[in-house]
Amino acid sequence: MLCLFKIKNALLKIRLKLTNLLGIICITIYLGEINIEGIQGIFQKIYLKF
Repeated sequence: MLCLFKIKNALLKIRLKLTNLLGIICITIYLGEINIEGIQGIFQKIYLKF
């Protein structure tokens, strides 16, 4: 039972990360700053956060 809870919790965290990532990408595109360096910077920030 605890195992299932942990899996569910992990999936929820992954979903939140993906939602945040999509939001960041949308904002980045909206600002017209979509370039490889910018994307790498975003991923580095995400990895540092989690």
